[in-house]
Amino acid sequence: MVASARAGQTVRPPYAPGPNADDGADVTAAVIPLHDSPTTSITVQADHTGVLTTTLPRNYIWKRLRGTIDVSSTATWSIEDAVGCTATVTSSGQVSLTGVTAASGSFVVQSVRDGTTVRTAVSVTRNDAAPPQSGSSGGTSASSSAAFATTSDTFAVISEELVFETGSSGEAALSAALTLDVQAAAPASASGWDVECQWEIKEGAGSYSDVGTALGETVKPLINVEEEGGIFFYTDSDGSLSANITATGLTANTEHTARLKGRRVNTPVKSINYIGTRSATGS
Repeated sequence: MVASARAGQTVRPPYAPGPNADDGADVTAAVIPLHDSPTTSITVQADHTGVLTTTLPRNYIWKRLRGTIDVSSTATWSIEDAVGCTATVTSSGQVSLTGVTAASGSFVVQSVRDGTTVRTAVSVTRNDAAPPQSGSSGGTSASSSAAFATTSDTFAVISEELVFETGSSGEAALSAALTLDVQAAAPASASGWDVECQWEIKEGAGSYSDVGTALGETVKPLINVEEEGGIFFYTDSDGSLSANITATGLTANTEHTARLKGRRVNTPVKSINYIGTRSATGS
C-alpha cells in the first residue's frame, strides 16, 4: 500500500540543482583529452644551396590537457612519422626540432594517457635563399645570403663584400631583410635584444664610410626559460630587421663595394645570428 502525502508534504523532496549543474551544461568538455600546441608549422632558413642558417635545435613546449587540467607529466610522449626532418620529445612534452634534410617535411607529436592517443601534425618548411645575382640596367648588382653571427655590442661586419658598379645616376640601393636568430640556451631574455645594422660603402680601393644612420630591429629576438624538476628548458623566438637605404652622390659608372654591419645593443651578452639576403644595386 502506498500512502499519499499529507498536506504540506511532497512524495519526493523538491529538486535543488548543484552549483555546477546548469541545465544544458556540457560536462563532457571537462574531461576531453587534447593538446595545447605552441605551433603546427615551423619554418627554418637556409642559404641558396640548402645549408641551414637557422640555429638548431628549435624548442617548443607541448601540453597534454584533460579538459583544462595539465596532465603532461603523466602521459607517454613520442615523435611519429617524421619525414624530411628529425625531432625529439621529452617525457614531459618538450619538443625539439633537431634537423631538417628537405625543403618540406613534417612530424607528429603524439601523447598517450588512459588508453587514449592524441596526435598533432607539424609541418616543417626550409626557406632557401635566392642565389647570388649580378647585373642590372643602369649599373650592376650583387647579393649574398651567407649567415653571420656576432656577440659584439659594437658594429661588426655581418655580410660578404658586395662589389657592384654604379650607373649614370651615381646611386646604389642597399637592402637587407634579416631574421635575427638566437640559440635556445642560456642566457635567456624574455624582453629580448635590441639590434642595429649599418650599411657602409667604398669606391674602388678606398676606405669605407657609413651610409645614413643605423637601423633598428622590427621585432626583437628573445628567449624564454621554464623550469621543471630542476631542469631548465629554453624556447626561442626569432626577431627581424629590414635595412633598406639608398646611397646617393656616388661617382657614376664606377666600381663600389658595400657591406653591412650589425651589433647587439643591450645585455645580456648573446650571439645574434643574422640570416637573410643582403643586396646592392647600382644605378
